[in-house]
Amino acid sequence: MWSTVSSLATALGFGVVSYAAIVAVRQLKESTRTRHLDGLFRVYDLIGTAEARNARRYIYNSLTSPPNRITAAERMNIELVSVSFDRVGRLVSSELVPPDVFYASHAETVIRCWITLRPYVMHHRAEIGGHHVRYFEELAARVQRYWDDEHPGDVIEVRKLWVQPAP
Repeated sequence: MWSTVSSLATALGFGVVSYAAIVAVRQLKESTRTRHLDGLFRVYDLIGTAEARNARRYIYNSLTSPPNRITAAERMNIELVSVSFDRVGRLVSSELVPPDVFYASHAETVIRCWITLRPYVMHHRAEIGGHHVRYFEELAARVQRYWDDEHPGDVIEVRKLWVQPAP
């Protein structure tokens, strides 16, 4: 009789542990989804504001000075865009934002911004030293690889965007 009770207790214990493991895995998956959603909201806070969109519009359309002679307005917009994407790059490299989701929705923007700002970033690094906005550079490289894999032969060009036509 004791062997039967012991066997039942073992089976019951196994069932409870198995159920607990299944619940724990589901909670872990839900926690990961929540963390990714929070990361995406943070990305949208960084690059989706009117100020961030206007800064990108400025660098696409109005940034004309050579890197060694930028104006205060150019410097402000260059810094806003490059530092924002540097922070996004850090979130993506830390996997707080799922890379594939971010790349699919923002690849063109990252590539255009990096193409436009690369000379300014490199000039800043040459003048100051260090690794200014290195996560932005790494993000741009990863996004470019993604783009080349997903859209072979499709080259992203930087051109004047959202410019009001002359009357």
